[in-house]
Amino acid sequence: MEISMTMPTMVPHDRADTLAWCRAVDDGPWASLAIPERITYPSHAWTVELAAAAALTERVRLWTTIIVLPAHDAVDVAKQLASVDRLSDGRLTVGVGVGGREHDYRAIGGSFERRWSRMDQQVATMRRI
Repeated sequence: MEISMTMPTMVPHDRADTLAWCRAVDDGPWASLAIPERITYPSHAWTVELAAAAALTERVRLWTTIIVLPAHDAVDVAKQLASVDRLSDGRLTVGVGVGGREHDYRAIGGSFERRWSRMDQQVATMRRI
């Protein structure tokens, strides 16, 4: 069994915390480092955190747990993920979801009710590019 560690996103953290966390996970017994997305929490953007983790680690796989895909532009997400995958030498695994926090959708002006159909459309777009 492989066990992953998740980057802390429920509490604020700074550059030093990110550096220490990435190094500890890469040097430790972990198989991967997961980067979640929290839209309305005091955390870094998943794209920035994922790129930093790609630069700061060498061994562990990186994965997203999860990107709230309906909150983003599919083409932009696909480009960013492809870039991180290249920067990490192919260590990226992508997890997407619709998100379950209605307040996140209110914060971005999105439709909580249409999130499933929007995600289906976005995944199809990402696969085309």
